[in-house]
Order: sequence, then structure tokens, then C-alpha cells
Amino acid sequence: MTDVCPPYAPFFGFAGVAASMVFSTVGAAFGTAKSGIGITGLGQFKPELIMKASNSLIPVVMSGIIAVYGLVVSVLIAGKIQPGGYSLFAGFIHLAAGLACGFTGMAAGYAIGIVGDSCVRAYVYESKVFVTMILILIFAEVLGLYGLIVALILDTLTNGVECYGLRQQTFKKEQQDRRGDESSKCARSLPLSFFNERRGLRLRSRERERESDRLEDDDRDEREEERELLESELDEREVRDLDEDPLLESESESEELELLEDELDVEGEL
Repeated sequence: MTDVCPPYAPFFGFAGVAASMVFSTVGAAFGTAKSGIGITGLGQFKPELIMKASNSLIPVVMSGIIAVYGLVVSVLIAGKIQPGGYSLFAGFIHLAAGLACGFTGMAAGYAIGIVGDSCVRAYVYESKVFVTMILILIFAEVLGLYGLIVALILDTLTNGVECYGLRQQTFKKEQQDRRGDESSKCARSLPLSFFNERRGLRLRSRERERESDRLEDDDRDEREEERELLESELDEREVRDLDEDPLLESESESEELELLEDELDVEGEL
């Protein structure tokens, strides 16, 4: 995940879905309730005119259409939200689209409710007000349509917007799959002798490695034997040198001379 596609990016998309649906529904509910209050209030004063005022149900119908605008935008935004591959740019666009459709729908519903309530009451006394009421309701309804158009235009800006890292991973995976397919095709097309030859080459290389390891071990053993022989020869030479020390020879010679002098003295006395 990068700074362009953080893990919290879908939050803004879902916020746009909620804003579009909730605010447009609030406007539609207000318009329906306000117009319905006018129709039922008319029936309290003149019940015989209820059927005559059936044409006044037009504000109720037009208020319900505003909720459809919010539903369309919410479905479009929700269909493009996906985990892992949703960019922050797309999240902001979808939030703006949801707010645009939701608030314009709420404003249109408020206008339809006020106009519908007043015109329904006036229609009972003057039927000519019907055409004026329809025109006013149309222009009030267009406010919500403007928000729908802007939301659809904003939604088209997210077409082709993807996370760079996710697109790279998908491209690498496709390349790996393609290479795997090509290698499997090549493997199926090669004859059996090729694989036998490669196996023989691997076996011969392993035998060479084992032979080289064995020769190295033999050389190591020979060097160790030579070293031991040299050490034994040096020890013998040291012992021989100690045995042939000149000080020891001079002492032995002096002892022999003393013995000879003693013998001569004894012969002279005799």
C-alpha cells in the first residue's frame, strides 16, 4: 500500500454512498410529508373535494423521484469500491459526487414540499393554478437532476484510475503465468532423449564433485602424515644433540684422567 492508495481510502467512498442515499432520502421524505399534510388538511375542511384534488398527488410522486437519484448514485459508487486497489483520488471524487447528489436532492425535496402544500390548498379554490404548480414543481425537481448529472460526471473521472502497485503486481503475475505456460509448452514439445541427456549431465557433474572431494581428503591426509614425520625427525635430532653435548664429553675425559693418575700413583708406591 502506498500514499496514493492508503488502507483508509474506501472510507471516503462509503461516506459518499451514505451521503447520496441519506440526504436525498431526507429531501424526498420531507417533500412527501409536506405535500401529504396539505392534501389531508384539505380533506378536513372539505371532504367532498378529496377526489377532485387527486391531481395534487403530483408533488408526492416528484418527491419520490428524488430518492431514486440518490439510489442510482449510491449504486454506481458502491460498485467501484474494492479493497486494496482503491485510490485516495477515487475516494475524494466519490465523496464529492455523493454530497452533490445528496444535498441537491434534499434542497429539491424541501422546495417540492413547500410548493406542493401551498398549491394543493390553492387548487381547490382555483383550478387555473394547476399549470403554475406543475411548472414550479418541474423547476424544483431540476435542482435534484443537476446534482445527479454532476455526480455522474464526477464518477466518470475515476474510470481507469488504479493503484500503481496493484497494477504492477497484476502485470508481473500475468508475465509469470505467461512464462510458465511457455515453459510448459516447451517441455511438452521436447523429446525424451533431451531430458535423459540432461539427467546424465547432472549425474556426471555430481560424480566429478565427489571425486574432487575425495582427492582433497587424500591430499589432506598425506600432508598430515608428512607433518607427523617431520615432527618425529625433529624430536630425534633434539635427543641426539643432547646426547652429543661437549660439556658431558669433557667431564667424562676428566674423570678418566683422574682414574689414570690414581693408578700411576699406586704403581709408584709399589
